[in-house]
Amino acid sequence: MNSLIIAGLLLVLLGLAYQTGWSTSRRLVTPTGPKVHSRPQYHAARVALWTLVPALVILAIWAWFGAEITRSYTVAQIPTDTLVALDQAGLNATLQRIGALASGYGVAGEIQPFEQSAAYALRSFQFITFLAVVAASAGLAVLGLLYARSRINARLRACGSGDSFVQHHCIY
Repeated sequence: MNSLIIAGLLLVLLGLAYQTGWSTSRRLVTPTGPKVHSRPQYHAARVALWTLVPALVILAIWAWFGAEITRSYTVAQIPTDTLVALDQAGLNATLQRIGALASGYGVAGEIQPFEQSAAYALRSFQFITFLAVVAASAGLAVLGLLYARSRINARLRACGSGDSFVQHHCIY
């Protein structure tokens, strides 16, 4: 995955979420309205958490399982008769050659036709999965933002809403 695009996506989501939460909370403050329980910064931080955590969960799931899924896909591109003839070292070498061809680096020696077609398929697979992971992360982040923004009201205790999560799930 392109780390720069992922980092940019997360930063844009963070900024958008924080600004949305802050401005929504500021609209609650009126001279004649009810007293707002939490400061706008706390509401903004709460919306930012509800936005970023789902996106980070999707990215973590892909980081955990993505390499094995990609490897399985690449192995499936190798013809069965060639795959049966390979031992583990030969399979690893073939997978490295296919990965090098897919990345555009090339390989030494003669390229077999199945390697070229597998490299093209792998490049397409990597592009599609990258777009799917980015779209899923952004989509869940937007849903989290909309949910958290809809929950902002004058009586919401935003300043302590994340404290219990941090106390129960973090190791000191």
